[in-house]
Amino acid sequence: MPIKEKWLVCQVFKQKLDSKILLRRRVMRKLLTFALLVFLSLLAFAQPEVDACYNFHKAGDYRRAIEAGKRAVQKYPNNIDAHYCLGISYRMVGEFKLALEHMKKAERLTSDKEDLMYIYNQIGLIYGKMGYSDNALLYYSRSLSWQEILETKACKRQF
Repeated sequence: MPIKEKWLVCQVFKQKLDSKILLRRRVMRKLLTFALLVFLSLLAFAQPEVDACYNFHKAGDYRRAIEAGKRAVQKYPNNIDAHYCLGISYRMVGEFKLALEHMKKAERLTSDKEDLMYIYNQIGLIYGKMGYSDNALLYYSRSLSWQEILETKACKRQF
């Protein structure tokens, strides 16, 4: 093969190699940009007041959970988790009217079936503690209905 042809073959090979390198660099830039956006979006949704409420509640420090929950509700008035945590914390200290108020607010804020299942169970517990057995049974029944629906859907997905 003459030198000129070898030189052309090398140039074509080099161009292909350069284009592959450029393509990889573009892909890497896009992946890094995507990863950065995901990371920043997670930071944007971080809600330390809500997390603090749950952490205090899990530790059994219900008064501090209530204080953190109040801050969370004030800062994120449409956050289901903030109202739910505040509601369960109020229930644990016997503040049933306030617990019911926040559970009802959480109920209005969501349409997620699993969230509703847990919220209805908590409302049933609150009504039971307040002595309203009929209301407690109604909400327990609603909670169980959602549980059955969710389990049926889960079973259907498995088959």
